Amino acid sequence: MTSEPILARHQGSDPQTFLIADEGFNPYTTVVICKGDLWRSNPQRVKTMAEAFRAGWRSYLDDPLAANQAMHGLNPDMDLATFAEAADAQKPLIQTDQTQASGLGSMTAERWDTLASQLADLGVIEKTIKGADCFVNP
Repeated sequence: MTSEPILARHQGSDPQTFLIADEGFNPYTTVVICKGDLWRSNPQRVKTMAEAFRAGWRSYLDDPLAANQAMHGLNPDMDLATFAEAADAQKPLIQTDQTQASGLGSMTAERWDTLASQLADLGVIEKTIKGADCFVNP
């Protein structure tokens, strides 16, 4: 769904992509993690950082050109058209019903509970953990 398959298509290939969420596995793909001690000792610092990330994503979703130009400068093998198409392809994955209702970067205990259960079923973790213990929506 993102830039690599789009670039491959632009170069004449026919990549097939699929969302693992369509198969019932829907982890959060990008998270920012801090130690619990930091959150407890300085929640305002963590909240400010989360707000900055949300503002950055909002800016990118509204107008990705400046970020795309910066990324193109770091990766000149990918042209600006590919970056622009990737930005459009990502929008519905980032701006979901949940994020429209709760804000960019918001998480839910239910989604974390499902993920923990799936990871335990697969043997990736030994026991399930409470989803509400995995995150804070600052």
